[in-house]
Amino acid sequence: MKEISVPLFLLLATLIILPTECFHTHSANVKTGGKITDQGGQGGVESLISAQGCGKSGKFCGGLLQVDGADLMQETHSMAGDNYITENSLQCHTLPKTNHKLTHTNGVHKVYKIMGPYEPEKNLIAPSSISQPPTELEFGWIPPYKTKTIEPITISTRTDRLKWITAAKYNLFNLSTDQIILDFLTDSGTGAMSARQTGHLITGDETYAGSSSFSNFTKAVQNFTSFPEIIPVHQGRAAERILFSTLGVNSSHVIPSNGHFDTTQANIQLLGGTTVDFKSTDATLFQGGMDISKLSTFLKKNSDHVPFVMVTVTNNTYGGQPVSMSNLKKVSSICAWYGKPVFIDACRIAENAYFIKRDEPGFENSTISDIIREMLHYSDGMTMSAKKDGLSHIGGWIAVKDPALAEKLKALLIVTEGFSTYGGLAGRDLDAISQGLREVVDEQYLAHRINSVAHFGQMLVDLGIPVVQPFGGHAVYIDANKFLQDCVSPQNFPAHSLAIQLYIEGGIRTCGLGSFVFPESTDELVRIAVPRRVYAKEHFEYAVKVVAKVFRERTLVKGMQILKESGLMRHFSAELVPVEENDCVNYS
Repeated sequence: MKEISVPLFLLLATLIILPTECFHTHSANVKTGGKITDQGGQGGVESLISAQGCGKSGKFCGGLLQVDGADLMQETHSMAGDNYITENSLQCHTLPKTNHKLTHTNGVHKVYKIMGPYEPEKNLIAPSSISQPPTELEFGWIPPYKTKTIEPITISTRTDRLKWITAAKYNLFNLSTDQIILDFLTDSGTGAMSARQTGHLITGDETYAGSSSFSNFTKAVQNFTSFPEIIPVHQGRAAERILFSTLGVNSSHVIPSNGHFDTTQANIQLLGGTTVDFKSTDATLFQGGMDISKLSTFLKKNSDHVPFVMVTVTNNTYGGQPVSMSNLKKVSSICAWYGKPVFIDACRIAENAYFIKRDEPGFENSTISDIIREMLHYSDGMTMSAKKDGLSHIGGWIAVKDPALAEKLKALLIVTEGFSTYGGLAGRDLDAISQGLREVVDEQYLAHRINSVAHFGQMLVDLGIPVVQPFGGHAVYIDANKFLQDCVSPQNFPAHSLAIQLYIEGGIRTCGLGSFVFPESTDELVRIAVPRRVYAKEHFEYAVKVVAKVFRERTLVKGMQILKESGLMRHFSAELVPVEENDCVNYS
């Protein structure tokens, strides 16, 4: 961050009289001259500021100057539209679109780095022919794909399942695939690949260094993200570990987010850091974003202990809710004010982009590809699990703007994951991901996926099942606290207990996201994660019947207690047993 010296009245006067357009802040892309020192009022070094305009309407208000140690920007903010607004009217002004020189006199001022609006790059590959707006058929929606290969389902009895879950120590992760009828444990790596992706299992280049599959992968990810620096990894948690280690997370650090998922939180804690979630309380269609007011207050008090800020899209911890573009812009602006980089956990970014296109004003005519690139424009980098919106069974990447950071990331990658042109992946997997990125931006596919999940959720709502609404993109979340109505005490893990009962009654495997997974959590949600391009309408109807039966007989659900557990991420390996009695009242 560079310092200059300039009289306030001269700056404000200049800002008023020159042609102007507004801009958004970020911690990149401002060019400033050398640091200016006091020369007793004599003329000084000039500082060159470059700013891009951001449209015909609106103003940037806040986050530009600090004069003689006193902030022009008040720390209490209000929000208006897509712009970051402060309640200090003195700071509400626009900046020249042209280059402008500020000359030295007395006083010290800090100029914060700024970023212009998103503008699509001209050298990107054109969207593929499948990336067309969704067209509804005359007689309604059908899956925009057909089955080429099938996998048999093993049908079991309740007696079988009770025996199996007992042997598994009441941990759903210990069950084998032939003990499950429908598997909704996760949407990570459990989807069906397309015929073109499967073809790459034969054509992938397995050269150790300089593989053509890596070249294909790099071009595909660059086109998908607009980031220049691409580092492949074997899955998302590896990306987190390498990024957080390289950024030097330690015991003095606290990482804010709209919602850390389990591996993100664990990788930060493994390095000694602490996490804090500021989930938005906005009662709109975009409930997965960051609470801007809480983030601002936290950074004001704890800025020295925050190395970066994470944003998860969609918000998997809190109902799979999407994050709006407006919210991302505001996070970017406030982080720029405090000089904090922003990284996006982007594993479901295509689904999030579909929600923006469908529900956020101003994006209805944008392509999914452009929305994804604009979302990432308001960040410094990303982590990605290709097992979600890469439509693949394995893989992921880190993508950043800064070449120097990329070199440090690659150094750790080579030691722990593999050479920088494969990152622990086979060439065939790199090619499968490349193809998956072309397919995931297909609006026909996204429309069907989002609508299928919503239809599944609505069937549950119609039966009185308490679920998180509006529905997210990859899963339906049952509110276990409301479902069980205090049948299971908080210390006996209501969400996990309900997930166990759903398996016993119907053989469906789900995932309890409550105090068993996140010990500090008061939310108790059962996530029914939908694998991509796998299940048909009849499968969902069967799952609804299982949930309905358990709901009718919820007084029979027993809580769980832990017999044995490990440290971080205990839910993967803990052993449990049912408590003898539950706390249910008698239902009429």
